[in-house]
Amino acid sequence: EGEAFYLAIYFDKSENVEVRGVGNEAGNKVYFRVTSDTLSFEELSSRTNLSPVDGWSKGQPRKQNSESKYNFSALHFDPFPNEAYEMEYKMSLLLDELEKDKDGVKNLAENFGAQISIASYRYVSSFGGIHLDKKTIRRLSDLGLEVDFDIYVVGNYFK
Repeated sequence: EGEAFYLAIYFDKSENVEVRGVGNEAGNKVYFRVTSDTLSFEELSSRTNLSPVDGWSKGQPRKQNSESKYNFSALHFDPFPNEAYEMEYKMSLLLDELEKDKDGVKNLAENFGAQISIASYRYVSSFGGIHLDKKTIRRLSDLGLEVDFDIYVVGNYFK
């Protein structure tokens, strides 16, 4: 409870379903992000058919009642906010959605800082690798997108 990774219980697929093991899986946030120093959030939003989007405009307060203000505008598209998906699977789902507005996404990628942002929260003793297959790399390239990985090690060792 209160952790960014998930308990995983592995079952076999035979007639007599049995638990094969218990482990943990990373929590993964995978979303489309666009930033601009010149356009507002509304102007960025008008360049795509993606929905729902959220974000902010340059000059808005970072937090309510804060004197600190954003020095850039941002648009985020996160149609799958549940972090319990595997990173590669969640990226594939996100690419499916982005490809529905290929022209808008490509325009944002060509003219602004557009990327797929990934925040992966891994349990302290389960730090696995990341694999992007050729198909995923091709899909990213076709949209003109970069990928930013932020990997966090979280939790305490089990006692």
